[in-house]
Amino acid sequence: MSGLLGVGGGIVMVPLLVAVAHLSQHQAHATSLAAVVLMAAVGAATFGADGQVDVGLAGLLAAGALFGAPLGARIMANTAEGNLKIAFGIFMLIVSGVLLGVDVRDPGTIGGVDITLPIAVGTVVFGVSIGLLSALFGIGGGIAMVPFMVLLLDRSPHLAEGTSLLVIIPTAVAGVIAHRKRGFVSFRHAGWLAVGGVFGAFAGARSALSIDDELLKMLFALFLALMGVRTIQQGWKVNRAT
Repeated sequence: MSGLLGVGGGIVMVPLLVAVAHLSQHQAHATSLAAVVLMAAVGAATFGADGQVDVGLAGLLAAGALFGAPLGARIMANTAEGNLKIAFGIFMLIVSGVLLGVDVRDPGTIGGVDITLPIAVGTVVFGVSIGLLSALFGIGGGIAMVPFMVLLLDRSPHLAEGTSLLVIIPTAVAGVIAHRKRGFVSFRHAGWLAVGGVFGAFAGARSALSIDDELLKMLFALFLALMGVRTIQQGWKVNRAT
């Protein structure tokens, strides 16, 4: 998913870390972010080798994300387990709807919107929100960055995906550092996820450059919708019990 759709992969890892590895919601968010770093690096390198990375645009987004990540980590640490589950479940439902509404096959343009000063400032501000969401929910942030670059900056989907993966690397590192101070990161689980994720990210990035991923996008959106409903139900149960 990381390499194919230009996302970090946390949107899949978080619910699975809770359901399969039995980590707490807080641990799952932080651990997912640690695993995302290596996966995003492999995906970004693969896209970069094909010339599908805009380093300047990535720098603007990353500049904002580095400010937002510590704030997101602080909010997560102070959010109750049940409320965090509900918030993440709602976020997955929103992402599912966005995926179904965006045509990933839209070719866009190569040049896209010129980066004037107002556009640059707006991109940095958007990066702050990406960093906050990344650390709060344990995701790379590509699920929001790719539509932003395709729909608002008129970049091609492949360029947006490659650029997104590059931004995810420093964003995730900043989030992991903040979460580690609070003892939420399980590097053992993150390491195993990253080992498999490296191969998946490379295969996904190569596939994204050559295949139509509309069907996969729809299946991914359906998965998110089902997991979102399930996570919200779990959050209500935790809140009721406490």
